[in-house]
Amino acid sequence: MSSTSNPSVHSSSRETTPEPAKTPLWMSLYVHSIRPPAVNEDTLSGVPSANNPRPLRAMPDNADYWVNNAGEAFTFKFPAILDLLGQFDRSGAYFNLPRTGLDLGAIKKMRAQFEVRPLDTKGEDIFPAEAIRCSSATLDMLNVLHGEAEDARNALIRSKAAYPRDAPFWRTSGFDENQCFSIVVTTDLLVGNIPDPGRASVPRLRRCDIGTKAKAAASSGSPPGGDPVPTTPLEPGTQRLSDLPDPLGRYAAVIREYGLQECTVIAPKILSGNGDLIEPHEYRSKLKTGDIVMIEGQLKLWTISPSRRENGPQEDKNGSCRYQVMLKSMQLLPDAKVTPATFANYFSDVKGKRKANDAPEDDHPKKKLAGDDADYDGEKSGEGYGDAEDDDDLYGCMSRRYETGTSYVFGNVLNDDITCLIIEMLGLSDVTSTSHVCQSLRRLAKAVTERRFRRLLVPFGDEAWKDLVGVLRQSKGLITGSTARAMLSGEVGNSMRDLNLVVPHDGFKTLEDFVLDKLGYSCITSTCHPAMTTVTGHFRKYSLATKIITLACPARNQSVLHLILSAPTTADMIYMTTGGLTCFYPQWLEQRVAICTRAGNLVVWDNKLGCAGELHKDLRVEADTAFIGEPCGTQCPTLWHHVGDKRLRKFINWDITDSVTNTCNNVDIEWRINTYCDNEACQYNSTIMAGNLEGVGANNRADVKFLPGEIQCRRPWFKGIFYGAACHRPFLVRVPVMDGIMRVPRLADLYVDYWVRQRDHDAVTCAQRHLRKTFHSVPNSTMELEGTYTVFFKKGNGQSTTNQLLERMGCMTGKTSAVNGSILVVKQTLQPKEHIVDMTRDDMLITNFLISRKVMESLNVKAE
Repeated sequence: MSSTSNPSVHSSSRETTPEPAKTPLWMSLYVHSIRPPAVNEDTLSGVPSANNPRPLRAMPDNADYWVNNAGEAFTFKFPAILDLLGQFDRSGAYFNLPRTGLDLGAIKKMRAQFEVRPLDTKGEDIFPAEAIRCSSATLDMLNVLHGEAEDARNALIRSKAAYPRDAPFWRTSGFDENQCFSIVVTTDLLVGNIPDPGRASVPRLRRCDIGTKAKAAASSGSPPGGDPVPTTPLEPGTQRLSDLPDPLGRYAAVIREYGLQECTVIAPKILSGNGDLIEPHEYRSKLKTGDIVMIEGQLKLWTISPSRRENGPQEDKNGSCRYQVMLKSMQLLPDAKVTPATFANYFSDVKGKRKANDAPEDDHPKKKLAGDDADYDGEKSGEGYGDAEDDDDLYGCMSRRYETGTSYVFGNVLNDDITCLIIEMLGLSDVTSTSHVCQSLRRLAKAVTERRFRRLLVPFGDEAWKDLVGVLRQSKGLITGSTARAMLSGEVGNSMRDLNLVVPHDGFKTLEDFVLDKLGYSCITSTCHPAMTTVTGHFRKYSLATKIITLACPARNQSVLHLILSAPTTADMIYMTTGGLTCFYPQWLEQRVAICTRAGNLVVWDNKLGCAGELHKDLRVEADTAFIGEPCGTQCPTLWHHVGDKRLRKFINWDITDSVTNTCNNVDIEWRINTYCDNEACQYNSTIMAGNLEGVGANNRADVKFLPGEIQCRRPWFKGIFYGAACHRPFLVRVPVMDGIMRVPRLADLYVDYWVRQRDHDAVTCAQRHLRKTFHSVPNSTMELEGTYTVFFKKGNGQSTTNQLLERMGCMTGKTSAVNGSILVVKQTLQPKEHIVDMTRDDMLITNFLISRKVMESLNVKAE
């Protein structure tokens, strides 16, 4: 993380290290970077490592603060570059307010956030070395303080898995050599004078007011008679909340709802170059990306307690720590108060002596500042005091040159048009990586991405292509097939004629009406390919001239990913929203290889479906993985994977408002490519697994005693308790781990299909997490469990028989309702590890109670 600078910038040799021109920006950076409390290599000596951070009574909140040796809040300064287009910047009209659900609580916490980046370590021709070292040392200092705090707080926690989740002072973007670091600085609260709703006053009415409009006036916040609420006069320069820009009307709505007419805006100390206060509503007009600023800040730490909710995110169950850089002041540079005379005093005082290439001591100070400028012929002007008008021109020219910060450097290296042509030849993944290099390339990469997306949709929507984007967002539709592959590769040609859309069942009618009525297409068929009938709910194919649009949806209550993951080849397992793209098996797609799936093997030649059934000049389609010539590993067609596993999928986002990542959040879907593998080098090939094929499953005592190969061949295994539908008592049985699992097994990794059938034999996608219930405690009892118990149920298909064992157990407790199918119970250790362990006969007493009729009725398990 640390940045380094070239120590030779202070060389006294004029021939080897020429001095950079001392512009107003250069001089301001120099002066501010050497004045306390600017960060340097000795800053941390004033911050004790013991008992830091800690609460401070003088502070208005309960956070922990870093303090100095005097016991006061540690304050520091550093120069940085503003990035108002950064991912974490919140300086726009609504600052850090949520995009939806605006209420009084959100207004009370409203703050501005600025994302800043350290000075470029290679910018010694622009910035003084002292400023570069100060900026770089700040990132190193934050790294050290963060590490010390984490070590102290996790010292007594044995397992790293139990460490609280932490959000450090810095943020990262990009990967490898393109990785960039930024710091997010947060202001204090922006809104003051907020009324307490618990102490809201009710207007006092008179007898004559009864039955008049006094009541209506009181409910609307106006006095009897209907006059508007009088507002208190404000001090000059103070603004109300209602004065802030409100392009979406969000402030107006919350002001009316909670009566916030008297709320004022508290402006943080953010100063322009002339020392004028920049109000919050002026941040986007008076500040811009690339501006150089001097930031004064303090550090604090918020400790969030672990979440106790059963359905809460797993990462919140250990708690979290959030490190913040609080903004005390920000000065836009160059600073008008730093004049050449002021700089000369600091430059002389700090150095202790004049530099070798400065003018002699008996010369005029003006000559010292101007004497370093070179004439056009490359020789020094050596005589005279210099011209004041020339100095002003020089400073004016240089200040304009550095107005855009680091963007100027890239703007003079490559012309925007040439850069765009180069970026357009890249794949989408490389375009995204390019956008992380600098602000200038981010702007160009975004333009290239949006233009590529537009070129793909315009042929199918013409002037209504923007409406098509809106309908896709409204119906949560996905674009798949060749259009999505063209977006990924960048090979967008004029021959695009097919647009394949997949939409949830509830959005099918909305998108169909738009294609027919708005775009003017006509339906030519409603019959889908025979290989996809089992996973398709509705299907339509539309045509207009030479363009074809296909529209499909899954069965009701099923995710669209069932269709995507049942595609005929791995190259067809790709889709995009209007703001991002996801592809499965990206390694094969990058090598232009497509493996046929179970559906693809059902496609006869010349009966094209996706990439299956025809030849492709730029894509190699293989029937199976036999061409690899080595073990398939985790990409074996027979292995099951969950969409939550990121190893076999790749996300690329360009518009966070319709992020493709959301399509896989909280989605319970597993998939595999095929039911067999023909790769002879693979340990799961069909020849080896011929004796271990999935059977009909277990039901009675004989199925427990005579285990088939599908159970015996798998390792490792754990002991669970099986309540067979035709068994007379529960049995301890083997519950093996599925093939291909190399990590510590989890519940989803157990092979339970023999005991309780949760997947169909020939299925390539399924959802089964809803077919299990985990008990952390005994319902309606004070009994404490030494572990957690998970009950697995059989998938309902309308043919399950009544579980005679559970029926008899229910009669003992007075319950008569029937339970169909077998169940299986496994045990885990308590949080946070939750490792699967063997069950014993002593556990049967607990499980017998858990699956009693009263508990079973509370599960309300339904068929998929």
